[in-house]
Amino acid sequence: MNMAVKINKNVPLKDFTTYKIGGPARAYVKVSQAEELPEVFEGIRGIHQPYVVLGGGSNVIIADRGFPGTVIHMQTRGITQEDDRLVIEAGEPLAQVVAASVAAGLAGLEWASGIPGTLGGAVLGNAGAFYGNMAQAVKSVEVFDPITSEFKIYSGAECEFSYRSSRLKKTGEVIVRATLALTPGDPTELKRKADQIKEYRLGRHPQEPSVGSVFQNITDMKFIKPFIEGNPDAREHYKLRWKGKIPSAYLIEAAGLKGFRIGGAQIAHKHSAFIINTGRATAEQVAMMTGLIKERVWNKFGVYLREEVRYIGFN
Repeated sequence: MNMAVKINKNVPLKDFTTYKIGGPARAYVKVSQAEELPEVFEGIRGIHQPYVVLGGGSNVIIADRGFPGTVIHMQTRGITQEDDRLVIEAGEPLAQVVAASVAAGLAGLEWASGIPGTLGGAVLGNAGAFYGNMAQAVKSVEVFDPITSEFKIYSGAECEFSYRSSRLKKTGEVIVRATLALTPGDPTELKRKADQIKEYRLGRHPQEPSVGSVFQNITDMKFIKPFIEGNPDAREHYKLRWKGKIPSAYLIEAAGLKGFRIGGAQIAHKHSAFIINTGRATAEQVAMMTGLIKERVWNKFGVYLREEVRYIGFN
């Protein structure tokens, strides 16, 4: 590639992920400003090389052999307040976004306290927890279209958000920044709530390297209705806490897999939807574990678990 932005070769990727797993990228580009994207993609097209966009690395499993193309690492930063809205660059850590909203007395993001990753990744996958999600806050999203080399703006509705997904997952467009529409709140109360949620996560979620919950919860009522009718314990949980979903962690634990281990990859004792890296896990071991979990849950309950994570470099 012949461009102003710096290109590095054979860069290890594991330190750019929360899993601390993964081989090198053939080429690596750090994007500090969105205006660099046209030049970056012009260079990629020139050498006909595959590419992948990386944010905070909190929701990806990178193959042990790495990625045989260019990794575009979005590290753009910036948060601007416009009345009750925040305009946020894609590479801004989600923790900083939550902190900024709380400090500004803007409510609507406290549920994200303690979630790793960046704003771009959270928008792309419609991150959510505790009955809140990004779709509820996103007013608009600016993207870069690699095919036309144009910057475009979509409304929240045009992003077609769904459970842990959006249309941007399918189009290949790169999220540049997003405008979030929030509501006024008391900064002291918002901080108390955000801190409480963060402490909850620290207490109930494993702290070893992981990607968080690997699998989506089950929201298909065709499965949920007969399942809770036939399982009194699950029925009580559903009434009190689950409300419209069956947690994947419940099914994994009920399949007898809590604590199961393949090499350095282990199903966490604290939360069965987490596959943790105990220190020397490989991507292959994690992939084997996800396959085993899906098979066991299917055989026992007749429902197919779907991963929330992206696999990079496996094909």
